[in-house]
Amino acid sequence: MELSSTSNVEKLLQDLQSKEAYLRKTAAEELGKVSVSNARIVRALISARDTDSDRYVSRAAAESLLAPAHQAVLQQPEFAEENARAQAQLEAQKMASQASTASGVAITRKQAKEYNRISLAIGLPGLVIQVVGAVGELHFLVVVGSIMFLIGLAYYAKAKGRSGWWGLLGLLSWIGLIILAMLPDKSEKAASE
Repeated sequence: MELSSTSNVEKLLQDLQSKEAYLRKTAAEELGKVSVSNARIVRALISARDTDSDRYVSRAAAESLLAPAHQAVLQQPEFAEENARAQAQLEAQKMASQASTASGVAITRKQAKEYNRISLAIGLPGLVIQVVGAVGELHFLVVVGSIMFLIGLAYYAKAKGRSGWWGLLGLLSWIGLIILAMLPDKSEKAASE
């Protein structure tokens, strides 16, 4: 929707001051679609970007400031510094957004491979030591093997983009491993966004 009506822009500027975050976010997004901008609109978006308590509103305002109509205004000498800040803040927000997942754990594909390698290097020997200790009734080996297996599963959970606390499923031995293996891999989702 292209906004040209002054009353529509005025309504959006009012909504940008609303107590409701969804109204502020929608207003910021819609102001990014205006065909002609001015210093008042740009200042309102800058204010929302810099001071809004809701990060989604701030991001929407930062993205709107990248619109061609606003960029033309931001090229004016009084806004030159703001233009640079808008781009830097948007990049920072995008990186932060990509880094967050539902579990709060974000990893790259390279990190996932490294965590998988560590998981195998610690967890598999831990499981073997645990079994040997159980067969030989060597309780010390059972404990050492169990700890290694828990650590290995914690790294496996991290490789799947989950919290290392999921490694506690190792207390269930093979069943915990199977449960963890069946959990969806969040690392691919985080790395592809």
